[in-house]
Amino acid sequence: MIAPALVQAQSEVLRAVLKKIEETATPGLKPAVIFDLDDTLLSTSFRHVRILKEFAAHPETQQNYPREASALLLVEPDSTRYLITDTARAAGVHDEGLLSLLRDFWFARFFKNDYLTVDKPLLGAVAYCVEVLAAGGRIIYLTGRDDGMKEGTLLNLSRNGFPMPDGESIRLILKPRFDMPDLEYKRDVFENLLNQGGVSAGFDNEPAYVDLLADYFPRAAAVFVDSRHSGKVAEPRVGLPWIKNFLF
Repeated sequence: MIAPALVQAQSEVLRAVLKKIEETATPGLKPAVIFDLDDTLLSTSFRHVRILKEFAAHPETQQNYPREASALLLVEPDSTRYLITDTARAAGVHDEGLLSLLRDFWFARFFKNDYLTVDKPLLGAVAYCVEVLAAGGRIIYLTGRDDGMKEGTLLNLSRNGFPMPDGESIRLILKPRFDMPDLEYKRDVFENLLNQGGVSAGFDNEPAYVDLLADYFPRAAAVFVDSRHSGKVAEPRVGLPWIKNFLF
């Protein structure tokens, strides 16, 4: 996906957020920056590839689908798609029975703590979070992961050097239950945040949630992270800033 030509340059977007924090922060008020995790601060590509290669190396896959297994073992993080089955199709796997098995294999693992630990930061993500704090802001990690994924999430954040939740300047907010729709969950969180101090910016890879941020916090920068997304909404509304990563 290519960002509209008229939006701000990435460096301008990121620096403007930091400048706004510096201008609005006071000893009693730290403006918040809301960060989604999956494919916003953290790339899930490595998690996809680990699951894909475990599936390809499974004895039943090797025995029943040797050609397809060989193709899947060659998939690299940069070639993954949002859906694991689309990644497999791009690698030349089209057997619907095998794709169904892969989908089930993926679902049983993708949301597990052991697999969350392999996620890696988008370029510049860790340093940018540090800059937000240095500018006088606070961080809210707002993720669609549920409470059962807390252990793996915290371990991954720590391993990658992200600022760790302390309940004050840095918060981690998780869904109360796995089956709660993300849109409903984020809407509820935004409602609660309206009365908890200012929000300077929010970053998300899903266009629908970027639009929601803009609706709830019209004075904040609602920033679209153009990594990968579900495709449920093709693009954020016109005029909202885009970035590819957090390098500036």
